[in-house]
Amino acid sequence: MRAGLRLASGGAAGQAEQALLNAVHLDPDLTEAWVCLGRILAGRQRRAEAVQCWLRAVVLQPDHLDARVRLGTAMMTAGELDAAAVHAAVAGRLQPDHPRVRTLAAQIAQRRGELQLARKLVAGQRHPSCALVAAEVALAQDRLEDGVAVVQDVLAAAKGVERTLLLHRLGDLHDAAGQPGPAFAAWTEANEGQGLSFEPEAHAAGLAALREGLSPWPALPDDAPRPVLVVGMPRSGTTLLEQALACHPVVAAGGELAVLPDLARFAAERLPLEPPVVDALRNAYLEQIRRVSRTAPVVTDKMPLNALYLPLLARLLPGCRVLVCQRDPADVALSCFRQPFGPGLPWATRIPWIAHMIAEVDHAVAHARTLPLQLLEVRYEALVSEPEATLRAVVSFLGLPWHPPMLHPERLERPVATASAQQVRRPIHTGSVGRAAPYAAWLERVPSRSSTMPAITETVRKTQLA
Repeated sequence: MRAGLRLASGGAAGQAEQALLNAVHLDPDLTEAWVCLGRILAGRQRRAEAVQCWLRAVVLQPDHLDARVRLGTAMMTAGELDAAAVHAAVAGRLQPDHPRVRTLAAQIAQRRGELQLARKLVAGQRHPSCALVAAEVALAQDRLEDGVAVVQDVLAAAKGVERTLLLHRLGDLHDAAGQPGPAFAAWTEANEGQGLSFEPEAHAAGLAALREGLSPWPALPDDAPRPVLVVGMPRSGTTLLEQALACHPVVAAGGELAVLPDLARFAAERLPLEPPVVDALRNAYLEQIRRVSRTAPVVTDKMPLNALYLPLLARLLPGCRVLVCQRDPADVALSCFRQPFGPGLPWATRIPWIAHMIAEVDHAVAHARTLPLQLLEVRYEALVSEPEATLRAVVSFLGLPWHPPMLHPERLERPVATASAQQVRRPIHTGSVGRAAPYAAWLERVPSRSSTMPAITETVRKTQLA
């Protein structure tokens, strides 16, 4: 276990994960190993597995404060507020004045709309996590100057992730106050302070090699299972679209499944792919789909940047249906830049890198038109301004009947763990269209909007699959 902890502290997440897995295999009662393993898995965006580790830890040691707080935070983030409150209550009995315990309780109250309670729970607490909640409540209550003061009071002492989050929230407060200069400066400081790296040329070269090395395309029986992918740039409306689809009684929403990117990395090292490898990759992907539902006629996979791996999808599941979300590139760029994605999306910390990724996704979608896939473009602006017409076109594309509750995705009680979790709790609205206009001077390098493909007609789909 000590080896795993050392590797984790040194940043070697993959090696740390394996070391801790070995430790809990040899001794399943190592509470600290389960907690640390959960933390590593959460950092690698494997939230469900992380939760299982922390659950195992609290079974072994019910009064483990860190495990309780991490469990409560994970469930609160996923929208499971009642379950989160259970763990917060246990943590509160253990150490009621601990900053992390107060923060969790306040976050749950905030998510429930109990803003006065949330404010009271963190009032006077000069801990960065408490200040972050206080600033978020101030933003929700339009007490912008109070929020700025709270952040600036603790910012100098904050470090690491907490400093990054505080700076992002400071930018949001300035943005809400109509101060684009200070807002963009705060977001820039937050992003640059993370020190993340991204190599656009190497990234593009890797994708090109994958595209070129994946043909030919096999034929599959008509009854072979095919999920529906929802792809596009992050912040392009993928979460909203999947949430609306999840309102349909025959749709099982899978959320952001990390399996296709993992398989793409595996495949890139084994090109050209031999038939047995293709079969193994296909089975691995479909097993993840079956974990979402083994009975639903439609299962969605909403990992936005699966757009980059559509050639592999066509190799594994030709004929698969793909919903491509498009949004004004400037709005996408600003939304990505101001969102604290962290190490998982390092390119989101620089405007030139975001511009590269937008162009890369556009190129990938254009190339996908030549593949044996069924594609339908869904424009965010149309989805929020004409939701019924847009969603009717989507369900028609999927061969489903119209279902009016899709117009109210905010009413669906479903955990959402993406950066758009709060937005989809609101009724469909147009308030985010044109958000980038005040920041045009900082977004000059973002490519102008271009339609990579028209809405696909039935004739074109038949041609693609011929």
